[in-house]
Amino acid sequence: MLSFPILLAAMLLHAPQDPDAPRALNLQRIPITGPLPTSFVPSGWLVEKQLTADLNADQRPDRVLMLNEKKVAQQENSGDERALVVLLAQPDGTWKRVGASNKVVYCKSCYGALSGPAGGFPDVNVKKGVVVIYQEGGSRQAWNTTTRFRYEPSTNRMRLIGVDEVVVDRANGDISTTSTNLLTGTQEVSEGRIDQDQVKKTRHSVKASKRYLEGFNPDEVWK
Repeated sequence: MLSFPILLAAMLLHAPQDPDAPRALNLQRIPITGPLPTSFVPSGWLVEKQLTADLNADQRPDRVLMLNEKKVAQQENSGDERALVVLLAQPDGTWKRVGASNKVVYCKSCYGALSGPAGGFPDVNVKKGVVVIYQEGGSRQAWNTTTRFRYEPSTNRMRLIGVDEVVVDRANGDISTTSTNLLTGTQEVSEGRIDQDQVKKTRHSVKASKRYLEGFNPDEVWK
């Protein structure tokens, strides 16, 4: 069964769209290599947030770019879509793309009523070489997700290593927390109520075949 934040993202990503509505960024428009980080920003898009961190322990600062579709005059839904691009600095001063996704950071209007009229904003950070993406939203059911990616030298790609989800029913106080470690293949689930200390915890193994940033799918559930 799909958890609420994943189900919400799936509905928003696959809902019928107006012909003039914005479309997710075609990742083929992002080059593999380039002379500057700005070389990886396609026309019609801009850098909404940029992070500098050493992702592969080579003492060179790498970049994480969160892109946002540019707002187009007279087009109400434009400026909504987002994408994430991860770049490694090369010894010759150029840059190489090692990861990109048009699904991992949600669009501005994808966060539900709790995000307010301006829409939601992902919290993207790098901690100890791991790209961490925190997002929250919802309405009656408030949710938050934390998604983690780490550079994998053997494939030269950003591997998905963990997903945490929290869902709170604001009407009855039920809370569910699911933490999936895709390196160890284990999943921990906690269920309870926000007004009670007693929590039911379960732990089990999940199928942990490798997933990477380009193939990130918010619909996927590990069991």
